[in-house]
Amino acid sequence: MSLDKLTDAEVNEIADNLDSSFAVYFHKTTRVMLFVPDENNPNFMDFDGYEAELEAIEADPKGYWRFAPMPSRERYEVMSNFSRQVNHPVLRRELEAALRKPKPFRRFKDVLLSAADDYIRDWNDFEFKASCDYVRRAYADMQEAGEEEE
Repeated sequence: MSLDKLTDAEVNEIADNLDSSFAVYFHKTTRVMLFVPDENNPNFMDFDGYEAELEAIEADPKGYWRFAPMPSRERYEVMSNFSRQVNHPVLRRELEAALRKPKPFRRFKDVLLSAADDYIRDWNDFEFKASCDYVRRAYADMQEAGEEEE
């Protein structure tokens, strides 16, 4: 079952929804995407308004691939990689220190929010590119696993 690569628009839409803590279900033949709150996210316990999507997934569970949000270990690596490439030495040290402390995700965000807008924009671009790369890898892995099942 070899599907074409994802288009840039599909990658961007999936990455954007994953970054918003949604799970994305991608139909293997129609390429229809369904977005539902990620059941593993404790902030999302209300699935009201998503009945149609959930019914479609339930009616054809093998027809969809599920894209889950990036694992926290990988998100941590993205933050660490960004910190290393920041050219402002004080900000770089603060970001690296935030990652070594408890609650590194929150601390990293707090440091960034206190930085200049250019660095926040750089982070958003860096994080989105990493999310898109993650989506492409996940898609390739799902394709490969699907071919092995045939």
